[in-house]
Amino acid sequence: MIGVFLIVLAEQQSTFLAACVISALSLVGGMALNTVTSFESHNTEDERGASRYSKLTIFRWVNTAVLWVLVTPLTSFLNPDDTSLIYKIYSLFFSELIFGPLLALMDPMGQIQRHLLGPRAATQKNMNLNFQGSYWTLAEKKVEVTKVFFLACFYSSLFPAGFFFAALVLTIDYCTDKFLLLRTLRPGPKIGNVGQASNMQQTFLILAILLYIIHQYYLFTGIPYDQTCLTGDAVENAYLGEHQATTLAGTRVSVYIDQDENDYEFCEQKVSFETDFTADSSVLETWMTPGQIQASKILFHTVKAILSGGICRILMIGFEHDLTRKRKMGNLYKVMYATTCLACLDWFTQL
Repeated sequence: MIGVFLIVLAEQQSTFLAACVISALSLVGGMALNTVTSFESHNTEDERGASRYSKLTIFRWVNTAVLWVLVTPLTSFLNPDDTSLIYKIYSLFFSELIFGPLLALMDPMGQIQRHLLGPRAATQKNMNLNFQGSYWTLAEKKVEVTKVFFLACFYSSLFPAGFFFAALVLTIDYCTDKFLLLRTLRPGPKIGNVGQASNMQQTFLILAILLYIIHQYYLFTGIPYDQTCLTGDAVENAYLGEHQATTLAGTRVSVYIDQDENDYEFCEQKVSFETDFTADSSVLETWMTPGQIQASKILFHTVKAILSGGICRILMIGFEHDLTRKRKMGNLYKVMYATTCLACLDWFTQL
């Protein structure tokens, strides 16, 4: 709630300022979640990184992509000024392009350690620790990649250029991180050849792709988005003639209805995965063209195939991770697995 208040307050001054506030909230929220993760108990640094990655990803997905939709009225999505959602998305990408790399290069925590804490340290050991460089984790670097990719997918229908902006942001992030890793940051912890954070990143990337595919399916089948369907009846005489209407911008316009016009009624132009495009073709034809119905049918089977493949891949990632843990932990894994099964069985018997 505090973040939403700050974003709305900044948006009253400038849309770009609100985008910078969102980027700043992502960094501050990440620092808070890192503090929370430090109190958790994990067997390895790899498991700690996976826990940190999952928290940061969910937080930054919501804070960066979903929050704009919540604070923007539906009628302002396509406004021709800087209050439109399209301009806000552009400002957000521009902020990610400038704000993140610039702040990383400035390295405020590293500057404080080297110029304030280090020279004033009581012992040589403490001074050397302050000159090691800023602390970083591989999970945070992976979160940035996932966040930018999800942002481009989430707003792809309104802002297709987001994919090009995402590619540019990731390229600049790569160059920035390469410079920082070689020049500024301290060596990271060794987590082995196979990291759980990498498995988590694969899972979240697959989820982002699946959500993108489902979103595109519903967008295509909802064309033309006017929530009106043909009734097949003629227009009643009471509606014939000239009428006055008011647009969303408050402008008065004249509308003339002729006797040859078709009659329409309100309807929900949406389909689901249970829609039968053959049996329900008469209903779909009230707002779809024949070509759109055929294309939607092909898209429906394509989406089902991609969803099946994506879900199978996620299950395979979990199975591979399970085998890795079993190989590393040996008998301890068997005890943990048996304890978990007994706990689940006890829970089901209590229902």
